[in-house]
Amino acid sequence: INTNVRPIIKSQDHYLDLLNILHSNKNYKKIISISLRSAKNKNFISEIDKYRNSNLKVWLNVADWIKEELNFTPIIIPDITQIDLEDKDFRGHEVSRMASMNLNLRVALYQKSFLNLTISAGFSELLYHSNYSFLSFKFGDDRIKKYTNSVEDNESTYGIKKGEQLPFLTKKQKIFW
Repeated sequence: INTNVRPIIKSQDHYLDLLNILHSNKNYKKIISISLRSAKNKNFISEIDKYRNSNLKVWLNVADWIKEELNFTPIIIPDITQIDLEDKDFRGHEVSRMASMNLNLRVALYQKSFLNLTISAGFSELLYHSNYSFLSFKFGDDRIKKYTNSVEDNESTYGIKKGEQLPFLTKKQKIFW
């Protein structure tokens, strides 16, 4: 198996067109997307999900910094479990609920973004198999043992050791263990 070859995910033009229509009345600077994970089961969050989920407060601080210091536009893609949160819960940042529910729009937003920020989750695979710029955090977590996103599981699944990069990533793509 050649590990340096991968399928490349790319948005279809009509989804980019739709995204451009949705953003046409906005005065966006360069976009940085932030994909959130917030898995829970009927208001119960497992011990593993506590480690795997995004820390909303931290990511909102990152979004504040992006907006204030870089003068870019952060667009938050909430987890499907966060769809019902109000805009004020995201401190007034742009939120793309549609990209949470539609993978085609998510890929279009990833393609349109200057940079994509994510944690290791199912949706981050869309970035791993694209040519879009991204930083992916929490790729393997030492606190998780023998389960999805554990260091052991990711080393086995991806064939790399802790601290290594996926061999097919570009210079504009990076995973953080």
